[in-house]
Amino acid sequence: MSETSPFWRFSLALYGRSEVQEACLTLQDMHGLDVNLLLFACFAGARGHALTRQELEILNAAVEAWHLEVVRPLRGARRWMKRQDLDAAGHGLRERIKAAELEAERLEQEALWRALPLPDGTASGEAVAQNLSLLLLDRADLAGGADVMALEALTEASLTAEDIRS
Repeated sequence: MSETSPFWRFSLALYGRSEVQEACLTLQDMHGLDVNLLLFACFAGARGHALTRQELEILNAAVEAWHLEVVRPLRGARRWMKRQDLDAAGHGLRERIKAAELEAERLEQEALWRALPLPDGTASGEAVAQNLSLLLLDRADLAGGADVMALEALTEASLTAEDIRS
């Protein structure tokens, strides 16, 4: 495997926090959002960059087909298998699918990084919030409650961990 991007390293550290994982999965499961785009919005803000609508379109174009045709089917297979009563061979296959899903996620994130490599900058809560708002702008199904809490958790986590900014 080649050297990974700062975005992938940021994502691993950020997603390793239980509140971030819960927030991302809430927004993914309730609204079909791409967790990698959510994480990129956080990453950009953690680097002090407020995304533009045009940059968001570039990011979407860079990964949309890969996400729909590779990442989602792998996730669907893994989740379906998780609900089944599998034998040892089935569990082994599920673990290999899980590993393939993680690699597909990494490749998607590397594509996002190549599409819009961002210089390091000073973390900005305003930029993180603006980026998440831009990403969610056209989502009429975002209501309140869990959605607001998820967005706040992502913003807070993006700004508070020095170890994820390298």
